[in-house]
Amino acid sequence: MTQITVTQQADGSYRVQTPAGTSHQVSVPPLPLILQKSGSSKNRAGTRDLDPAPEPRPGPGDNQQEGSWLMTDDAFDKALEEMTATLAAMLNGDPGPMINSWAASDDVTLFGAGGPIEKGHKPVTDTMYWVGSRFTGCEAMDVENTVVASSGDLAYTVGFERSHVSIDGGPPRDMTVRVTHIYRRIDGEWKLMHRHADFPPADQRITPVPGLIPQDG
Repeated sequence: MTQITVTQQADGSYRVQTPAGTSHQVSVPPLPLILQKSGSSKNRAGTRDLDPAPEPRPGPGDNQQEGSWLMTDDAFDKALEEMTATLAAMLNGDPGPMINSWAASDDVTLFGAGGPIEKGHKPVTDTMYWVGSRFTGCEAMDVENTVVASSGDLAYTVGFERSHVSIDGGPPRDMTVRVTHIYRRIDGEWKLMHRHADFPPADQRITPVPGLIPQDG
């Protein structure tokens, strides 16, 4: 397991130091000062054990076989590390880092796990305030990217976000969201263009839902 060290700065932000020697600064609320990166496809904030996850697949920086994985660059790897801290901030009631992660474009889109469907920078970022207002007390944040790929100035991730958090003032509980992110490189920075998140439904191959899908085609 590779550890990513996070040091709190005087202004309240955090300096993230990677094993490769690179560093970046993020603004998140107080959390245990260790982000753990399991394999190369999982980033974790906090220390509470979450539900067991499948074995990690190759991720950014791994040796990826041609035809099955598209290579990513260091800047995108950094963006994914920052996204874990950004999500942890959101789940502690601070939407600022997530708002800053979106591209300033009318083409950004959101299919939110809580129901919002928005297009355009202002509608999407305004929704982030509502999302942040629902969460407090995130004890752990684990991001598992099962697919990480980039081609030119576009990149995407597919995976899961697992956390232990209080929602709408309720008792803290485990939460799992499956997520697809699409990024665009703009002036050398990877910015979020699309987020599609939902709560994983039951697998109907195992637990059919009567009447949901017509059986006659």
